[in-house]
Amino acid sequence: MMSEQECDVVVAGGGIAGCFAAIAAASAGAKVAIVERGDTVGGIVVDGLLEALMTFHDEEGLIATKLTQEFIDRLTSSGGSCGFVRDTVGYCKTIVPYDAEILKSLLFE
Repeated sequence: MMSEQECDVVVAGGGIAGCFAAIAAASAGAKVAIVERGDTVGGIVVDGLLEALMTFHDEEGLIATKLTQEFIDRLTSSGGSCGFVRDTVGYCKTIVPYDAEILKSLLFE
């Protein structure tokens, strides 16, 4: 069902990048609409076989933005993650294991 809505920002795609673009715009006070062809948000992060978010730290420390840190904190406090853990495989310094359903719910909010 299509409907007309007024907004300041339109984000094309509700994958993880689109969701964070929308969150950033809304945090700045914009009225945001996400246009997504699928039936949910989160993209490959919630629909794929992934089990952890990654690349939040480098050799010098945390490289995540305040917005990302706030989201990880919210994910952790909701029981959807244990937070940052060392990556034992070696792709990056830390990973954030997550429950895809809780992550999807938070992105939808």
